[in-house]
This record gives sequence, C-alpha cells and structure tokens, in this order.
Amino acid sequence: MAVEVGDLYAGAQASQPSWFFMDGYKKELRREVRKLLRLLELDDANAVRDEIEDYAVHAYAEAH
Repeated sequence: MAVEVGDLYAGAQASQPSWFFMDGYKKELRREVRKLLRLLELDDANAVRDEIEDYAVHAYAEAH
C-alpha cells in the first residue's frame, strides 16, 4: 500500500511540480488515496488519508 501511495504522489510531482498549492489537484489525490485505503478496511481511513497528505505536502514542498 505504501508503494502505491508513494507512486501516486511521485506521479503528481512529476506531472505537476506545484500540486501542493492546487486545491483541486490535492482533492483528486485524496480521492485516489481513499480508494487505496478502502482495501485495508480501516476504521478511520479519512484521518489516515489526511496524515498521508500532510506528510506528502511536507516532503515535496521542501524540495522547492
């Protein structure tokens, strides 16, 4: 699962390097992450999704 999520954000970074400033793009990424997390049947998938996004924004925004 981590690899798939990592690939998703790496793809976002490659296609749109400033994705973390774009609300619509972040919304689409959240939707894709939610689809992946559904497979794990987590009780609080939205909180996990939000933490993943926070980490990804921090990790990729620092590169700029």
